[in-house]
Order: sequence, then structure tokens, then C-alpha cells
Amino acid sequence: MRAGKRDKVIQLCDGSTLPEMAVAARMVIDGSDDSVASAAAEIQRHRLERFSVILSTIITASPMIGILGTVIGIIKSFQVLGNTSGLADPRGVSGGIGEALITTASGLAVALVTLFPYMAFKGLADRGLGRMESVIAAAQIGLPRRPIRLKELDESNAALQREPAEALR
Repeated sequence: MRAGKRDKVIQLCDGSTLPEMAVAARMVIDGSDDSVASAAAEIQRHRLERFSVILSTIITASPMIGILGTVIGIIKSFQVLGNTSGLADPRGVSGGIGEALITTASGLAVALVTLFPYMAFKGLADRGLGRMESVIAAAQIGLPRRPIRLKELDESNAALQREPAEALR
């Protein structure tokens, strides 16, 4: 970008799936104005963080579902105790307590298993956002603030392809 070879930048960015390349292409075409950079980065940020909401929801909801199961299991145990006159059968009480413990453990296990992919996706997204910031900074140094027109791009490419002495005139 700093060398002014816009067509080369567009060509490199065109076949890439990397978010920073999409931002670079957008800034080469539309200019390096802050609003262009922000809009392009926002689109790519959503793309990078698309799985975060789902995983975060699972991580948050799983322990709560486990606790709900715990409460239901304890209620069942108390119902067994309350429905008997005299001593309750320990097997009936322990069944509700066992259910409570199983649901708690299950909720925590789901949350823990989901936490690792969430952190991996978050790390990838953070690195991608960092690379986008670097691309934006480089583009704002090396590109004009206004959008380029295809005719201007063709003219600048033609000038670059001429002899160096002729291009300086």
C-alpha cells in the first residue's frame, strides 16, 4: 500500500478470506477516510465474532440449568420426606439428591467444555482485529483519503509501467 500499487493490493486482497484483506481492499477502493475504515472494520468484526455469542450463551446458561435441576431434585427429596408419616425411605430421598448432583455436574461440565472453544475463537478474533488495525493504520498512511476512481487507478498503473524517468515527468 505504501508503494502506491493499488491494483496489486486489490489483486492480493481479492482471493483472500482474511478479514484484514477485505478491509484493505475496501480502503483502496473507497479511500482511507476514518468512516470507510470504521465501516469496513465493523463488518469484519461481526464476521470474526459470529460464534462468540452462541458459545457465551451456552457458557452462561449451562450452570443455571444445572442449578435448576438441583432445585428440582431437592424439591423431590423434600416431597418424599413430606409425603411419609414417620421415617422416609432413604432410597427415595437419595434419588432426588442424586438427581440434583447429576444436573449440577452436567451444567458445569457443559460450561467448561464450551469455555475452551470460546476462548480459542476469542483469541482468533482478537488477533484478526489487531491485524485489521495494522492494515487500517498502513492504509491511512499510504492511501488518499478520498475514494479513487477506476480511471485514476488505470492511469496510475499506466504511469508505473512506463520507464521510471518518463513516470517522473
